[in-house]
Amino acid sequence: MNKAEVLKNRQYRGQIMRMVALFQPAPVTIKQLRLSLQEYGLTYGADIAQYIHYLADDSDKKNPPYIRVEEGFLKEIADDDKIYITKTGIKLMEGSITDPDVLV
Repeated sequence: MNKAEVLKNRQYRGQIMRMVALFQPAPVTIKQLRLSLQEYGLTYGADIAQYIHYLADDSDKKNPPYIRVEEGFLKEIADDDKIYITKTGIKLMEGSITDPDVLV
């Protein structure tokens, strides 16, 4: 993966986090996230599942997930699935913690 692709992935994740944080404590739907990414010119309907999976991954107890999905960890995403920010996600957005793989 080249540097441009890495930066693009970081931008996707950061924009998703900004959108989820903007609406807290209310959830954000997958459809709203897709429209947000399109509005900022980051995507034209690209599959955002990989970015959602990264942000919602709870497999590492040292690094809790930044977002949670209404139905638990996503297998397949649907437009009406709801996403909430977690305490760790709020800390990331406030700058209390950092993640080099999320450009906020």
